[in-house]
This record gives sequence, structure tokens and C-alpha cells, in this order.
Amino acid sequence: MGAQEADDDIRFARPGYLNFPMSTQLQTDDDVDWYRLEIFRPGNLTIRYDVGPTAGAFPIVTGRRDDVDFIFSPPVTSEDGTVSQSVQIEPGELFLAFTGEASETDYLFELSLEPLSDADLVWRGIDGVPDAAGSFPVDLDINTAPRIFNLSLSEPAVLVIRSRDEVSGAVRFAGQVVNSSTGATVRQDPYYEPGEDAYVMRNRLGAGEYEVQIHSYNNVVTPTRLIFMTSDFGDAFEPNDTPDMARPIPINTRVSGVQTYRGDVDWLEVDLPAEGDLVFTFAAIEPETGGHPVAYLYSSGNTNTRLYETNWNSASGTLRFNNLSAGRYLLRVTGPDQELVTEITALFTPNRNPEDSDPNTRFFLVGLAPEGNESLQTAIEVIASAGGGETIAMTSNDMELGLTLAEIVSDTEGRGMNLLDVLRASSQVMSQRHFTTPENTLGDWMEGATGRFAATGLFEPVSATGGDLAAREAGDFRARMQRYFAPSEKN
Repeated sequence: MGAQEADDDIRFARPGYLNFPMSTQLQTDDDVDWYRLEIFRPGNLTIRYDVGPTAGAFPIVTGRRDDVDFIFSPPVTSEDGTVSQSVQIEPGELFLAFTGEASETDYLFELSLEPLSDADLVWRGIDGVPDAAGSFPVDLDINTAPRIFNLSLSEPAVLVIRSRDEVSGAVRFAGQVVNSSTGATVRQDPYYEPGEDAYVMRNRLGAGEYEVQIHSYNNVVTPTRLIFMTSDFGDAFEPNDTPDMARPIPINTRVSGVQTYRGDVDWLEVDLPAEGDLVFTFAAIEPETGGHPVAYLYSSGNTNTRLYETNWNSASGTLRFNNLSAGRYLLRVTGPDQELVTEITALFTPNRNPEDSDPNTRFFLVGLAPEGNESLQTAIEVIASAGGGETIAMTSNDMELGLTLAEIVSDTEGRGMNLLDVLRASSQVMSQRHFTTPENTLGDWMEGATGRFAATGLFEPVSATGGDLAAREAGDFRARMQRYFAPSEKN
């Protein structure tokens, strides 16, 4: 039986997404991995999967909804070799369980949702005759009431209203969609401009009767032609397609797998802990020469008015905003026309004020050492208790010198820096400042610290290369300390 994993329990199921490559690893034949999926419209849920080195073996997939299990259709192999299973589902939250017949197998799979049928679209109240592009003439005059159109939908759909004017290009307009049954205004996606010749209003609607109200923008007379069209939610309607379900981006962390394509909108959120500068970087993953998506930033309280960037570098794919206040922000990512998988990083630099620093900030130093090495643990505990078992005031200089010394430690050994390096080095630097004469030479430091560090053996010469691990590490550390403080001895 393999090690217990979080996703072995349905309460800690991993998030699942539509039209996005995912993978899971089953350790043993009794291992189970759970995924949670939000479905927003009825349809046929299809899973297509393959495996890595053990091609031909496929997982057993079962579903659960409202504590009731359901099963997928038997696996079907298409002409191109893809294996798939499907099941008809209704909107809501459901869970998928993956089990396998082979041990330690990586399964690759992808979920998609196909509509049951096309939406029955009925327009009433549209005047005039459409042109070859399907647009209608609409005069948006400040002296007239909003133009009102009625829409009936038998199934959920996306309503798209797009301006088109061959002379002046994109014409801005305003509007809203009201549910005729409840009188409530439907929340809409922000207006966007996919190009210089268009301006688009987009709403996600359920089945029902709606009143579409279109009027002028900023009290300007704007005769234009509008194209009214609908589409289903698409196979890739994911939770992050709406602002209220935005995908979090931890600051200073790469987020991969942001998949966009023409007409798709992905929302991502970033939470700034303080005032500062925010820079987004966009790197095309697939295709590598696919360019960059279109991205706008909004404050969480207003998704209709975007924030204007300080600088957009199209060559490097960086979007900069300066002096943002602390709080939550939403990044809206769309297109381009082709399908694109992007890696996005949110780099945050807080504004610095020297007067805000507190030199008396106190830190607890905790001794860490490998298990089983009691002598090294004892040595580090003595260092960590250099303040008599209490806290020691640590300044920014202590931290900076400690990190520098820790880097020397790790670089000398040809490895990455770890927490133990930082603790030991910071303790040494602090002890030098607290318990030695102002000259701060290595000799003065060692002499003044003799009693305190006698139990550690860190400054005792080590002639043998073998022996106790703590003794070898003590000798190496002593040599590094001598190299580090050698410049101060020459002064």
C-alpha cells in the first residue's frame, strides 16, 4: 500500500478543469485520486486519456454527485487512437475518482463538455434588414430612450453584441441585459475591443426571456450598426472565466497553463499586501512563438474600468503598474485569435521607506540539524541561545550579513542555500556584534566568544578528515568564517 496522499480523500479533491491537460499518478492498485469539477450547463462530459510508459493501460473512472455515484460509458477508441468515456450530466458540483489496475502509473487525461443541442434563439423588435455581415442599423441618440430588443433563449448561451462601422471604425456604446421574469440586471463581462474596428458587449445568459437595452455612450450621438449573435458557453468554459471565480496568482510565483483562444476570457486575481509596483510577465509556452495574450488589470471593486499600465513592452511581454495600493486586483486575459498557453508571473516590489524600518525588531533563532546528529544539534542550540535563552535584537545589517555568509557557505559546498545555513550564519554575525570589541576583527571576535561557544567546537582546529560529522562540519565552517572576516583583519 502506497503512502497516504491528500487527494485520496474526497474532502481534499484536486480542482479539475475543462479542456486542459491534467495528470494523476496512482501508486498502487488500491490508490484513488479525487478531482472536483464545477459544471455550469448541462451537456455530455467526456474524458479522453492516455498514459506515459505503460501505454494501453487506462484508469477506472467513476463519478459522484450529491453523494450518489454514477458511471461513465465503456471506453471507446477512436480512429486516431484516443480513448474516451462520456456521461450526460447536469449543472453543479461533481467529483471524479481515478483508480488503476497497475502500480505507479502516470495517467494523462483531458475533460471536455459538449452541448446537448443548439440554443433556440428568437429575436423580436430588431428593425431593418441585416447586411451581408449580419449587422443592423441602430441610431443611438442622446434625445431618445434606449433601444430595446427582446431575446428568448431555450438553453444557456453567450450573447455578443458587436459594433461595426466601416467609416469611423469601432463605435462605443453602452447597455444592459435585464431578465424579463425577475427584473434583475444580468451581470456582464467588461466591454472589450478586440481590434480597432469593433467594440463588444458580452453576457452569459441562462435559458429564459430577456430585454436587451442599448443606448449611447457618454451622451454622444452614435449612429452605428450592431451585430447580434449568440454562441454556447464553449467546450472550455472554466471557473476562471468569471471575475468572481478568478484564479489566484501568488505574487512572485510563476503560474503556468493559462490557456486562451479567440473569444475566451480568463480572470486571475492577485492580492497585494502593501503599496508598491506590480509587473506581469507573459511567456508563451505553446506555441512558443505564439506571442502574448491581451491583458487588462482592474481593481476588484470595479471590473468595468481598467487601470492603465505605466508601461507595456510587447517585445518582452511585460506589463507594469506603479504605486498600486494594497488590496485585491483582477487580471483579465483574452485571445489572441489563436489558441495559446501562457506562463504568467506577478512580480511585486513594495514601496520602501527607510523611516519605516525598526532596528529593534526581535527574532527567535531556532536551532535545526539533521536527525540523529546530536552533537551538531547541541552545537546549534548553543548558538541559537546566544541571548541567554531569550530573543536577540536583529538589525537589517545582521540579516544582510547573515544571508551573505550563508551564500558563501552554500557556494563553497556547491549546493543551494538552506535555512540551516542562514540560522548559523546569522547567529555568528549577531554574536560578533553583541559580544566583541568595536574592532570586530576575527581575533577579537573569537577571543570574546570563547566562553560562550566553547561547547560548540566550531573554532577548534580539525586535523582529521574523518570522524564525527559535527567535527568535520565545524572545521569547514571555521574555515569559511576565517575567509569571510579576513578583510576586516587587514584594516
